[in-house]
Amino acid sequence: MPSGAGAPLGMRFHRDLTYLSLPAMAVNSCLIAIINGKKEVGILVAASIISSIINLLVTGLLVFKFEIYGALIAYTINPALALLSTGFLVLQCRWLKPKSLWGKLSQPVLREMYGFGLMGLTSAMTAPVSYILIRNNLVDNLGLAAAGYWQAIWGISGIYLMLVTSTLSVYYLPRLAEIKAAAELREEIIKVYSFVMPIVLIGAITIFILRDFIINILFTSDFLPMRELFPWQLGGDVIKIGSWILGYIMLGRAMVKIFVITEIAFSISFVVLSWFLVYAFGLVGVSMAYAINYSIYWVGMGYLMKNEMHQMDIKTA
Repeated sequence: MPSGAGAPLGMRFHRDLTYLSLPAMAVNSCLIAIINGKKEVGILVAASIISSIINLLVTGLLVFKFEIYGALIAYTINPALALLSTGFLVLQCRWLKPKSLWGKLSQPVLREMYGFGLMGLTSAMTAPVSYILIRNNLVDNLGLAAAGYWQAIWGISGIYLMLVTSTLSVYYLPRLAEIKAAAELREEIIKVYSFVMPIVLIGAITIFILRDFIINILFTSDFLPMRELFPWQLGGDVIKIGSWILGYIMLGRAMVKIFVITEIAFSISFVVLSWFLVYAFGLVGVSMAYAINYSIYWVGMGYLMKNEMHQMDIKTA
């Protein structure tokens, strides 16, 4: 990292790069959303692979040339560079025409977009805030090391669940938006459960068996105390995905009000449960809160979806 007089100049350069890359990131996200909506899984996977290769090459070159500062630059511009691969692949699609990207605004579509935007904003605000509150509570009561153990296992959960959540976003969510009949929705839910849940269970069991190996590979032996978190955390992961399969229906069917209420309510309950259980059981209490909170969420989603299907049956009767 440049020091002395060069540091402010370097930071300004990094800031300017950020400003320039933001529009490209926004366009790339828009194209990814279009591909997702068209269910072009092959293009989505190809764009991800090509983007990863470009990012690897650019990051390696910049780090070799500028060391830490190069890594910082790469971190800033790599999301924007993804536009190169996405744009190239999308331009090959016959179904995408330039005139499709602009035109007269539709009021019903704008209202739907407002609803989806509100749901996205709610998730973007509630999740980070709840995690910060939980982490701060761990720091205050158990120390920085305990907070680090929780952050570490949370990262492990995020990595191996990414495969499942990506599948849900790419296939399941657009599919839910198409379904009009309750019987078809039931069939789709059963199909997704039968495919996704075995994968999650196998992943959770494998990680539990290899937990010591994973800790030593990803971290150091200093993180071995986090072993006690694995049973509850991995169990919570399985329950979380099970509940999300139903929860995604709120997104797919634009159930904005219910989604916002449940996101806020269960984020609060996660924080409150973690406070009480950490006080009662120590560090493992935070993973217990995670599993219990998503168990309650799963039950709640089951009730809401049963009611939604009943309303769909009435409409189609």
